[in-house]
Amino acid sequence: MVEELPAWELVERLNDLHRGESIQSRLISSGRRAVAALEDFMLRSPGNLRPRRLATEALSVIGGEEAFNALVKCLFAFTEIDDPITMLEEEAVKNIIAAELRHFGKVAAAPLLKALAEQSLVAAGESLAELGEKCAIPHLVDMLEDSFKRPRVAEAILTFGPDATEELLKTMGYKKIENDFEPLPSVERRAGAAKLLGLIGDRRCVPELLRLLDDEQESVRFESALSLLLLTLEKAPQKAVDIIKSSVKKLTFEKRSRAEEILCSTNTSKER
Repeated sequence: MVEELPAWELVERLNDLHRGESIQSRLISSGRRAVAALEDFMLRSPGNLRPRRLATEALSVIGGEEAFNALVKCLFAFTEIDDPITMLEEEAVKNIIAAELRHFGKVAAAPLLKALAEQSLVAAGESLAELGEKCAIPHLVDMLEDSFKRPRVAEAILTFGPDATEELLKTMGYKKIENDFEPLPSVERRAGAAKLLGLIGDRRCVPELLRLLDDEQESVRFESALSLLLLTLEKAPQKAVDIIKSSVKKLTFEKRSRAEEILCSTNTSKER
């Protein structure tokens, strides 16, 4: 027979590497009686990823207003951390919280948007995208400057489809200039936006993509040219094809493969 322990004692055992999952199950079985203990455990100290992940998941499964409020409180705790390792671990915990909050539905939109705007939590953007909250789009587009977060951010933006077109067009035309040069994050944001517009398939962006074929940044020209091929197929301007072919040898394997695939699929791989 399993020993019956109060939630306040059970949460201490979430740190057990071997029994953490079974303790989580027992806390979930306790339902609302475990919420206060789980919240207290979450708010003791930052980091501590695995045990706090288990506590977060337990609160999400238990559900209800008390569990929701506890998760929101934890989402905005520990905002100033000096140790960089603990800071990264805490960001991982908060991403887990943001991912679980989506299960509470539209009521989670406001705190998720706040977390996205203030903490740039990728999972907050992903949850808002799943909930169909368009207010997340401008913040996600700004986060295209982060090379580490960019793949997940791009996927979240694609979830919105043509609703993201306006913000992507806006960011393509915005260059951050420092000491008379455009820094790499700004270039990658603009190139990333051009790529996404082709994947979304909204032909409204064709005029702006045509203009960017003359951009001073090669990666922006390249992504604009690829997107034009996707949007105009055999009617793509020769200039776009030429830009792609001239850039292929300088690209990473992933970009080169993508370019060759698009050239073949749009029937533009042969010389015109």
